[in-house]
Amino acid sequence: MEGPDTPTIYIAPGANGFTPGTYVLAAGDSAPDLFALGPNNPPVPTRCCSICNGEDYEGVTHTLTYDVLLANTISSCTAFSLQFWDEGVGLQGWYCVFHNSTASSPPDTTADPDLVSYHYLPMS
Repeated sequence: MEGPDTPTIYIAPGANGFTPGTYVLAAGDSAPDLFALGPNNPPVPTRCCSICNGEDYEGVTHTLTYDVLLANTISSCTAFSLQFWDEGVGLQGWYCVFHNSTASSPPDTTADPDLVSYHYLPMS
């Protein structure tokens, strides 16, 4: 399901070259550096908040949309999650996931039962 009733907001450019993606690195440009912070030391989510507010961050403009074709762009998101992922060979580090609802729902911990997640409402 895509559209304003879906919880997924896609972002372009996304992390790891996926465009669109469903997440971005929380800070900097190095997943290993973010992973080295560990699950108990999250970065300040300045990038996530700027993107969620529809603002450029460090000269990069991100597009938020409800669909993978980037046809239904939106100016901002309602909330975002800052998540620490440790999927072994896959994703490791702190990432931002964007939402269209202020309701915090438990993240899917199927792939990572030790997932750490913080839910934020952006400040404008």
